[in-house]
Amino acid sequence: MLVGVLSYVAYLLIFWSLCLSISCAPTHDKEYSPGSAQEREHGESPTVVEGGGEDSQDKTPLSVSVKESDESHLLCPPHFVLVPQKSPYTSDAFCLAAYEMKIKGQDQGNREYDPKFVAESRPEGTPWVNIDRDSALLECQALGDSFDLISNSEWQTVAQNLELVNVNWTSGIVGKEMMYRGNTDYQPALALQVLDVSDPYSLTGNSSFENWGYGKEQRRTLTLRNGQVIWDLSGNVGEWVKGELKIKFSRGSEIIEMSELTESVRGELIKGSNGQRIVEEFGPSGIYMGSDSDQYFGLGSIWFWFNRGSIIRGSWWAKGKDGGIFSVVTHYSPKDYTDYIGFRCVKHR
Repeated sequence: MLVGVLSYVAYLLIFWSLCLSISCAPTHDKEYSPGSAQEREHGESPTVVEGGGEDSQDKTPLSVSVKESDESHLLCPPHFVLVPQKSPYTSDAFCLAAYEMKIKGQDQGNREYDPKFVAESRPEGTPWVNIDRDSALLECQALGDSFDLISNSEWQTVAQNLELVNVNWTSGIVGKEMMYRGNTDYQPALALQVLDVSDPYSLTGNSSFENWGYGKEQRRTLTLRNGQVIWDLSGNVGEWVKGELKIKFSRGSEIIEMSELTESVRGELIKGSNGQRIVEEFGPSGIYMGSDSDQYFGLGSIWFWFNRGSIIRGSWWAKGKDGGIFSVVTHYSPKDYTDYIGFRCVKHR
């Protein structure tokens, strides 16, 4: 399935000379009633505008200053958390599923796709996998008028919030050692349910007593600055992101479509003449350097494999040090499906 040339970029490379073209703005031009995706027209594609601590030293969640109007009138459903907006990615607060989506009424999420299934955020059961991107989009939208598949801008809003919280780093200090990256060490080599919500290492076989980089980083929970907890945003299964990815490659004065590349080359991924940098679309807000870089600080890596048109974020159980909340994989088409890619829904006003 994977044919082409791999261009690999790790977040360790802090110079960030690479650039890209991506637009994943969520749209709300249609109304949907609650129910399964079967009750909707399944041929519809997303509308996209394309352009060219429990063990830490500090257990107190950091505070965040948000306008009252941004959050106070947004009520999140059960097992969703409230995420404050963050410029330039989002202008409004939104609700995010605290867990990877599961199949309602089913304990096993690795099943042949059935449009009668209904998505649900809950701890019990394994994540809903073997679902392509467009079906994941429809399943989120089928939950109600204001529900959608998470966009890349919303992912960045969440990830950069989590990045700056002390309890999300193995040292208890932002930038020291590494961020917790969840179930990513191939042990066990499968997606996990959450058996015990009071145990952030639930079913991983790891604990906070291990050294970072050797098990401690497998903690599955991350805490927002408002104190709300998210499970498996990094690790367990990768997660589809709404929108299309369009990449061009700049080699000197020559502009090449990524899909036309036939050999490994060096250059820049560009957004028309604007040169939008990868770090602005996919990366952390900070620059991290030093002896902790062998593990990429737990932030993750970026894998580009031509222009398959889709974005997967968050990594999965086998990604190792390439896993992290800023991890990006692009070598799957929107119609691909596998047992290690799932999805997560959001709710807007």
